[in-house]
Amino acid sequence: MITVSVHCPRCHSDGIYRHGLRAC
Repeated sequence: MITVSVHCPRCHSDGIYRHGLRAC
């Protein structure tokens, strides 16, 4: 999910990409 990095620039961890916006 590359879109997550754009919406959540603060969260840039492997777990964030897997969980998505919920992780942020």
